Amino acid sequence: MKFYEIFKKIKIDKLKLFKEKNNIFEKKLTKEYSIEIKDYYKIFPIDKNKIKYDEFVLLTIPKTGTHLLCKCLELITGRYGLGWGVLPKDYNPYESYKDDIPHIKTKALYNDYITNFEVLTFPTLHVLNKNYYISNFYQKKIITLRDPRDQIISLVFHKMRENGDNLNQIDKDKIKNKIKEVIRLTSQYKMDQMYKELLILKERGYCLIKFEDLIGPMGGGYLTKQKEAISKIANYINYPLNEKQINFISEFLHGANHPNFRVGRINQWKDYFDQEINELLYEYLGNVVINNGYEESYSQ
Repeated sequence: MKFYEIFKKIKIDKLKLFKEKNNIFEKKLTKEYSIEIKDYYKIFPIDKNKIKYDEFVLLTIPKTGTHLLCKCLELITGRYGLGWGVLPKDYNPYESYKDDIPHIKTKALYNDYITNFEVLTFPTLHVLNKNYYISNFYQKKIITLRDPRDQIISLVFHKMRENGDNLNQIDKDKIKNKIKEVIRLTSQYKMDQMYKELLILKERGYCLIKFEDLIGPMGGGYLTKQKEAISKIANYINYPLNEKQINFISEFLHGANHPNFRVGRINQWKDYFDQEINELLYEYLGNVVINNGYEESYSQ
């Protein structure tokens, strides 16, 4: 199938999806975030999704706060975060057609696709995934950073959930063994590569949001830092918020009725890391922890 035909098919399928689901953002508000639609529109203008924001893309490393940051952006913009990781596995236009179709044409086709949803969605991507090339089409990028040790804990519980384990009845020794297993497989998960890419994005001046700042007091953080982070995101996409809007987002930001949300708390690693795990971590990812400012040097 030719490139444009593939693009056209996905475009039609997505349009059908949004038509069937009516306003997918409003459904997510009530079902996943437990927010009444009328309460949301009391704070935010009902025609806010007609406002022209600066276009942006959300770029994250898996298990570093993708859903938290996506929720914040959804509440700010009134748009639905469209994850490009859910496209068909055989669909990778840049890799498949980059030798046959000029890059500018690829971008033109992508923009043609996105135009249909610009008041409904914004793109979300994982760093270095197969659709990562899409991020090149956006001048503004929002990226997130989280303590790699907490990221590992989140990944461990995610893997256990996928395996059907009851997360409320897991032996702590089993969790520790799984932590060691995940640390040894960090090269397979491309963690080191992803964090190197994140540092490059940070140096280029894109909007960096730390999970620890955005999570707020319900996740072990600080309210002042959370509100500052919310305001920073809104200002970056050229849609500053007033105090009532910031307070509303802050009140509802923590938590979601979603399988990927577990506890949303910082410093979870301290409940599970012992000296052996700590030494193993620094063998495989010590440079990542230190380079991102979570430790000044190796400490036992």
